[in-house]
Amino acid sequence: MKSQLKKIGKKTLDKLKYVKVRGKVNLFIVGEQKCGTSSLHEYLIHSKNIVQGKRKEMHFFDSPLFDTKDYAYYEDSFKSLRSNRDIKYKIDSTPSYAWAESSLERIHAYNPNAKLIYITRDPVERFFSAYSFYKKKVNPNNTRLKNEKMKQFLVDNPNMSIQDFYNVEMSTSPVFHSLERGLYKQMISKILTYYPENQLLVLDFKDIVHTEQFKTTIKKIEQFLGLDLPQLELPHKNVTNSVGHKWPDAMVRTLTEFYSQQSK
Repeated sequence: MKSQLKKIGKKTLDKLKYVKVRGKVNLFIVGEQKCGTSSLHEYLIHSKNIVQGKRKEMHFFDSPLFDTKDYAYYEDSFKSLRSNRDIKYKIDSTPSYAWAESSLERIHAYNPNAKLIYITRDPVERFFSAYSFYKKKVNPNNTRLKNEKMKQFLVDNPNMSIQDFYNVEMSTSPVFHSLERGLYKQMISKILTYYPENQLLVLDFKDIVHTEQFKTTIKKIEQFLGLDLPQLELPHKNVTNSVGHKWPDAMVRTLTEFYSQQSK
């Protein structure tokens, strides 16, 4: 990227201006955490027809920003060097929108015509991946978590084991909501109370992260969005590899039983 900028030249760069992309945000990846949302988001914004805001996760509809800022503030962060004529979708990929209280209702009130993408993954594997993700953030000086409850728990439990993680998530006051994030059926039903099926695309983690399956997945996404997408390899961003790890057999059985009971 730097070499490309050098070729453009400083004078030319000075003339380049980001302009606000008109219209409502109309594409949301609403979940699920540790299911490849970052990788899919990174792939989609390579399209000339899709633009993101200041960051992948805008956290507008699930934070105090919603009560203190207006839609104009939210939309103003979506800017591009490209012509407005090229932009078909403004994307916000915030995985907590699916389960956070009121988020879907707020998104629907904002834009009932939006399209939503939801990604699932083997729930037991997803739970272990979530643990690995948060375990890396136990150093309070290293974490970028904005949730104070999560931060405090990690500070108070620097040696958090998988059992500690499971216990707090099974309590009446879960900290990370990692067990419920694996209840995909409930989540999808919740989404469908606000949006019709033709505005929701459900994908599976394995069909995103595996190259051969992703070729088929691209076609599904193209049909869903009505776009021709760039034929690129999927960027593997923030995909915690928990598959090869040897987790305690008892914990695997406990989680398998939990999700088996919840799916009935």
